[in-house]
Amino acid sequence: MSKLEQLKEKAKGLEAKDPKRAVEIWLEVLNNQDETNPDLSIYNRVGDLYIKLKDPALAADYYDQAVDNTPSSAFTTTPSQCATRCCATLRHVRRRI
Repeated sequence: MSKLEQLKEKAKGLEAKDPKRAVEIWLEVLNNQDETNPDLSIYNRVGDLYIKLKDPALAADYYDQAVDNTPSSAFTTTPSQCATRCCATLRHVRRRI
C-alpha cells in the first residue's frame, strides 16, 4: 500500500473520533495527490468534517474547491454532489450569500 493510501486509511479511521486530526491528514493527502487527476471527493470529505467541527465557512471553501476543480462536462451529464453540498452550506453562511 502506498504512503498516500495509508494516509487515506488513517484519515478515514479518525473521522469519527478525531475530526480535527482527520482534516489535517486529508489536507496532507490533498497536497500530495496527483494534480492532473485529483480525487475531488476529498474536498467534500474535508468540507463535511468542517461542518462537523461547526465551521461552515471553511466547509464552503472546500466545497467551492471541489466545484472549481470539477470538469464542466460533469455538470451537463449528472447533478454534481459537490455543488449540492456547497449550496446547502452556503445557506448557513450568511455573509457569503
